Amino acid sequence: MLFPQATTFHYPPFTTIEESPDGTKSYGGIEYKMFEAIAEALNFKFTISEPMFCCKWGGRKVEGSEGNLTGVVGDLKGRFADIGWNQLFYVFDWMQLFDYTAANNFAEASIMVRPDY
Repeated sequence: MLFPQATTFHYPPFTTIEESPDGTKSYGGIEYKMFEAIAEALNFKFTISEPMFCCKWGGRKVEGSEGNLTGVVGDLKGRFADIGWNQLFYVFDWMQLFDYTAANNFAEASIMVRPDY
């Protein structure tokens, strides 16, 4: 069975990632716990990875890459992840590419989901 692939990064208190000496990772933080509760309520499991192409939240690569994206948004756009979170704000350009949840805190951050997922 395939599980949704999530992308996020260590950014307390929203997401925390701790790695033990044997390489096992444990996760915590406000947004991680929120998504974990969603997964439990909807009865699904998920896997997590950190963004493949640097830059945490992400943005457009500038060195002649024809608009490729980095970070969480790059992983979603490149289909390396299905779901991403970590203080993701409503950004007009990104709203054309992704679906957002309702804002989950006073700063109006949300979780992004690929529209075809």
